[in-house]
Amino acid sequence: MARFLALVGAAAALRPHTRLFAAPREGPGISVPRNVLGGDLECCCADVRGSGIGTGFYRDGHCSTGQDDEGRHTVCIEATADFLEFSASVGNDLSTPNPQWMFPGVMPGDQWCLCAARYAQAVQACSCVLDH
Repeated sequence: MARFLALVGAAAALRPHTRLFAAPREGPGISVPRNVLGGDLECCCADVRGSGIGTGFYRDGHCSTGQDDEGRHTVCIEATADFLEFSASVGNDLSTPNPQWMFPGVMPGDQWCLCAARYAQAVQACSCVLDH
């Protein structure tokens, strides 16, 4: 874990715009952070397992999206072992950390902003995703 956090620190130095936010990120090209009912977007997870990394495309803990987010990471889920296995089986290994993208890896029980299309695929294929 210490090695991972050191790599994350190095990645953060290269991406200084990536840090924890108390509110969803806002700005040009970023959609207004609202939930599907039109209310304020609640935080999904601002500090994954104490790593200092938030979930979401902008790593701000919220499932907000914008023009750079081609995958539309807009659905907050609680990951299950079955879901992580399914995701890896279709080519999206979420369990393996990827420090250069400030990605700590997802473990069962973690809350994570998932791409809308991957969410729909998982619900149809295995009913193995827990909405949060």
